[in-house]
Amino acid sequence: MPATLPAFLTHASALPNTAVALPYLAFPVFLLLYFLPTVVARRRAIKNDGGVILLNLFLGWTLIGWLVALAWAAAGVPVSRHA
Repeated sequence: MPATLPAFLTHASALPNTAVALPYLAFPVFLLLYFLPTVVARRRAIKNDGGVILLNLFLGWTLIGWLVALAWAAAGVPVSRHA
């Protein structure tokens, strides 16, 4: 008696459709990368984190705007926590 193969090996329609699932997996990664300057500014608690957030939100789609926001977030002066 020949061994029977599982359905996902014999029927192409039973295979997981990665073309459908990929956008759902890639979208959160895209959002994290897009808002990376905002995350850096908030984690470093810089003084003008609101400016970084607005710049990232409105001009982050341009490479220049995203790079400026990231540089601002990385070089910004953190708020003193020992007040």
